[in-house]
Amino acid sequence: MHFLTLSSRIYKWVGIIICGTMLITPMAHADQEASDINKIVTAAVSKQKLPSKIDIFVREIAGWKVDDARRWGYGTYLCDSSTDPQHGACETSAKYSGGEAESEIVLTFTERKTKNSVNLKLIAYRQPYGRGEAARCTGGYFTHEHYAINDKFSPNCGGYLRQGSGLSVYISADQLALLPSGGIWEADLKINVMQGEPFQKAAEWRVNIQLNIDDNAAQLYFPAFHTATPRMALNLRDTGKNMAGAGHSYLDMCMYDGYGANSQSLQLTLSDGVMLPDRSSTDFTIIKQGALNTDKSQRIDFQAFVEWNGMTRQFTNQSALVIPRNDYGDYRLVMLPGINVPVACTLGRLRLSTPAFDHATKAAGQYSGTLRLEFKVETGIP
Repeated sequence: MHFLTLSSRIYKWVGIIICGTMLITPMAHADQEASDINKIVTAAVSKQKLPSKIDIFVREIAGWKVDDARRWGYGTYLCDSSTDPQHGACETSAKYSGGEAESEIVLTFTERKTKNSVNLKLIAYRQPYGRGEAARCTGGYFTHEHYAINDKFSPNCGGYLRQGSGLSVYISADQLALLPSGGIWEADLKINVMQGEPFQKAAEWRVNIQLNIDDNAAQLYFPAFHTATPRMALNLRDTGKNMAGAGHSYLDMCMYDGYGANSQSLQLTLSDGVMLPDRSSTDFTIIKQGALNTDKSQRIDFQAFVEWNGMTRQFTNQSALVIPRNDYGDYRLVMLPGINVPVACTLGRLRLSTPAFDHATKAAGQYSGTLRLEFKVETGIP
């Protein structure tokens, strides 16, 4: 029996610059009534270097009315439920407090492929907004103080009530760190915009949040060996023709890209560490144990292929083989070391094929060798 030890080393290149979305409503002098908002907020995040926060709303103003400050000066922002996080759980009724505070909105995020879910706590607050005389006290349109989103309180300035308020909502770094794996995590946030006086619902703000998460945990997983180093036999068999030997062996593998099988490409590089001038660039070699040289009588050359999604590509020794995203095909949900939820893993298979040769041309003995399989991914996250 001819054995081949296969060792795997994992390498990964990932961009970690964070892209956030910040929307700031421009100031205008005319009165404004609230209107519905439907928008998408997308952010690409590397868990290796989390941003301080991801903004969902930044001082988003519902409305203001200069000659009727109570209409929007007492405006608030509420949720449909205080317990159901599907579209955001937070306060459902307004109050009048006046103490500086911030609110939490508990929101469910679901990973697109695995359907894993996690609840994150978004931070939200309102800042009273005023123009003209109502803005003189702060030197700007907004107060420096933060208030709970359901607090109708609006501090006056020299007897002038501020005419509106701005809503800010964000996801902090410590909450982003709670996402258990890479992938595309999505949530649908719904905020009810409430008019102050008369107190009534005036608009609905909805945000589809998409977090593209790279967890920097890319790895190759071999189901038959779990965490052990794979060991393969070339499975050489007599063909019945002049005592020739030939064989095929297979190794199932899962390629986890750290991004829920959404990376732009996967890259595999196979090498055997053997330098031989008299073999093809697509050959790999095992050598007779104890051999004093590497001529053809002391070695067996074979070829290597990767099979996935009904396709086959041959390896060139020490050269990268690239699998583009459009060709990923099937994936499997697997549990991997260091990740506490199932993740999407692209299915593949390594095949080693030995061309027929005459036994008489090879020295008797045990032949062995080691392959190194390097794995890199391009997530597309800048």
